Amino acid sequence: MNVLNIENEIYTSLAKEGKLDELPDNCEFSEPVELEVWNFWDRTDYSIKSVIGKFKEKYIDENLNHYRYAKLPKSKFKVGDVVEVESESFGVFYGMIHTINERGITISFGKQSGTLRMITDVKSIKKLK
Repeated sequence: MNVLNIENEIYTSLAKEGKLDELPDNCEFSEPVELEVWNFWDRTDYSIKSVIGKFKEKYIDENLNHYRYAKLPKSKFKVGDVVEVESESFGVFYGMIHTINERGITISFGKQSGTLRMITDVKSIKKLK
């Protein structure tokens, strides 16, 4: 495996975890990654596409359409998944997904725990189990 393939694997891994701000302005994924993409800040035109990389800070899908913004779609996760969630404001949380909606993700800190945390500013999410 050459250096370019290893870099592409790293970029793909970052994208699958939702760590899109850690990607360089130009990169190629080793395989397409499903991302929610859109062009306007108010997200009036968002859709889920198979993205193959970035070029000049734009996310490129398999049909070579480009998008200014992207994030990991919440629909990829389901209630009961054990996850690591990084928020923009409060750091990293570990827990089980309790609910998912348009406002964000609510996690519980244990199967028997009544403690819930709503995270509305999800930066990245990674399924642990």
